Parts: sequence; structure tokens; C-alpha cells
Amino acid sequence: MNDKNEKGAIIETYTAIFLNSYLHAWDKVRSVFADVVQIDYSSLNGQPPEQLKSDDLVAAWSALLPKFNFTLHYLTNHVVSVQGARANASCYGHAMHHLKGVEEGDFWEVYGTYEFVLKKTDSWRVTSMRYNHKYAAGNLNLPVIAARS
Repeated sequence: MNDKNEKGAIIETYTAIFLNSYLHAWDKVRSVFADVVQIDYSSLNGQPPEQLKSDDLVAAWSALLPKFNFTLHYLTNHVVSVQGARANASCYGHAMHHLKGVEEGDFWEVYGTYEFVLKKTDSWRVTSMRYNHKYAAGNLNLPVIAARS
């Protein structure tokens, strides 16, 4: 596979996380992660980065995300570098979350960048995912409200 095709396959791998989350296709979400993944949302939630079994990560997402009426991520400005069977990728991200009927506001949006590390085995797999938070708008309590619903 040439470099351009590799980069395209890498972008398709990490964007599949978001696309299949919307579709609630959790097996497909799980399929793009390595068995263990480093997850870092510390800039958004203050929690330290975690090494998680991918099965546990997908179970947590599948318990929360369907509670929203919809979620939607826009990913742009992809930058990918490949070093043999390892790749680093980054992109800009804008995520929208909607929970109908919440009196304090039914939208929560976040803006930032993502950084991914991938390893190629039979196909590319995400081994690390980091979100770098820049800005939030809307009801910042919406994830907590959704978790309780």
C-alpha cells in the first residue's frame, strides 16, 4: 500500500470510532481499537489519562451515548505521519450532543483537537486517543444529566 493509501486507511480507522458510535454499532467501534488503549480527556474533565481495556471503554460509551437524542462529530484538518507499523494522527474536532427537553439547555458542544497513535497488525488499530479541549458551549452539565436519565 502506498503512503497516500496508508494515510487514508488510518483516517478511516479513527473516524470509524465516531461514525459507528452514532450508529450504535459498538462491535465496529471496538474493532478499530487495540485490546488496550490509552484514553486522555484530561483537558476536558480533569481526570488523568487511563489505560483501559477497549471492551470496557466501548461498554461505557454504549451505556452513555445512546441516552442523547443525537451526537455528532465533525473532524477536519487531518495530519498523519507513518513510521512503519506505527502512525501518529491529529485532527480538529467539533462535537455536538443533544438531549431534548432539558430545561437548562438541550445542547452541549465542545471544540478541540484529537491526537491518535495507531499500530498496524492485521489492520490499523488505535492504541492511544487524546482530546485537547479548546472551548465548550451550551449546557455543560448535559453529560451528567444524560448519565442520570
